[in-house]
Amino acid sequence: MSDTSSNSENDPEFAGLEEDLKRLRPSPMQADFVAELEQDLKRVRKKSRRETQIAMARFIPLAAAACIVLIGYLTIQLGYFSQESPETAAVEQVTPDPALVNGLPPRPVEDRFQPVSAQGYLRKTSAGGVIELEETGEFAREVSMEFEDVYHWHDPETGTSIRLFAPREERVLIQVPVD
Repeated sequence: MSDTSSNSENDPEFAGLEEDLKRLRPSPMQADFVAELEQDLKRVRKKSRRETQIAMARFIPLAAAACIVLIGYLTIQLGYFSQESPETAAVEQVTPDPALVNGLPPRPVEDRFQPVSAQGYLRKTSAGGVIELEETGEFAREVSMEFEDVYHWHDPETGTSIRLFAPREERVLIQVPVD
């Protein structure tokens, strides 16, 4: 690489190039060129502003339609346009006395629900270490068992089913024979 740079330094064609480049000064810009640049800049700004306005013009009707739909939904849900008068609505909301349903008093809850099943599921078992019982001096292993009991009742009159899930834990000591 040094060979090429030394060749260009010694070349008579390039000898005065550096001095010529240092003497060059930029010419002042012409007034019509500056005016053309300013017009182009204004045109670009106006175009970008127009595009923003177009995007907003597309968004505003969509937002207005969404607001109208939301207001309509809320008025229907809150019942502003109900067909009933307040007097008839109050009459329909009154519940009859449970003692007069079918002319018979209601049955107690314990008479209505019949037991269907009761099951216990073993979920987890873990064995502890060997311990010495204080009372007898014998050795035993502690075993911990976690169950989930499921109780099921059914009311044949109403078809209602109730399931109760109850976790429980048991700890059992198993005697370890000593030899």
